[in-house]
Amino acid sequence: MAECLQEHIAHIVHTREGAKAGMYCVWVSSAKGRKVIIKHIKPFLDKLMTEEYGHMLLFSIFDAVDDTKLVSKVCYGDYFDR
Repeated sequence: MAECLQEHIAHIVHTREGAKAGMYCVWVSSAKGRKVIIKHIKPFLDKLMTEEYGHMLLFSIFDAVDDTKLVSKVCYGDYFDR
């Protein structure tokens, strides 16, 4: 199930149930799957950070992803350059 949702997580995390499903996908995916998820949510980071439930997905990414370079580049890179 997690492999099917990896590319669509950014579109389903707007509700509580969708955020929980997204968090589950991050936690059970392989390292390669987590990279796919991070790359697909990159255009939506501004919106995810300010949403009622979207931020929970970001917390699960910070919790589960071991590739700190990728996370810092995607999540922090654009915001500290401003």
